Amino acid sequence: MYDIDKIIKERGNNYGDYMGNVVVRSGIMRLVKDRYFEVHNSDIEPIEEAFIYDIVNKLARIAASPHHIDSWVDIIGYSKLVLKELEREA
Repeated sequence: MYDIDKIIKERGNNYGDYMGNVVVRSGIMRLVKDRYFEVHNSDIEPIEEAFIYDIVNKLARIAASPHHIDSWVDIIGYSKLVLKELEREA
C-alpha cells in the first residue's frame, strides 16, 4: 500500500510545491505552442504536444533540482520513446 501523503511530501522536498511546478510547466508549454504557431501558422498536433509535455514536465523538475539524476534519465527515456515513434511513422 502506498502512503500518498508521504510520497507527495517527498516529491515536494525534491521538486518544490506542486503549483509552482504547474506554473513552470504551463509557462514553458505556452512558449512552445506560441513558437510552433509562429513557424507553422497552425496549432501543434496533440500527439506532438504530449511528446513535448513529457519532457517539459521533467525540465520543470530539473529547474528545481538539477542534481536529481532520475529526471535526467527520464528525459533520455522519453526522448528515446519519441524517437522510436517518429522513426516508425517515417
